[in-house]
Amino acid sequence: MGYPPLEDIVQVKYSISYYEGNKLRVLPKGESEAMWLGRPGIPKGLKAGLLKLKAGENGTWDCNPEGGFEREVELVDGGEKFKIPAKSKLHFDVDLEKVTLGAASN
Repeated sequence: MGYPPLEDIVQVKYSISYYEGNKLRVLPKGESEAMWLGRPGIPKGLKAGLLKLKAGENGTWDCNPEGGFEREVELVDGGEKFKIPAKSKLHFDVDLEKVTLGAASN
């Protein structure tokens, strides 16, 4: 089938883990959400892994620092605020629920 265009929208549930010094910080999987793959700010490493999955599949993978967030990201986990530094090595745990091909291309 080849790679779907980056205009596609995926319905995913995912967890991102990152290193804070020597400690691996694991964020729990959040609610299922729709994600437009062409949107700026999505880590390259997340997009690359999603393109290898089919709807209904799940997967885990790491990305190198160049595949991480382009800039620092501020998140809240269990009421606690924290920041994922730019260009951090990340680990993803993803359930790809649905792919809507070409949904954002108008």
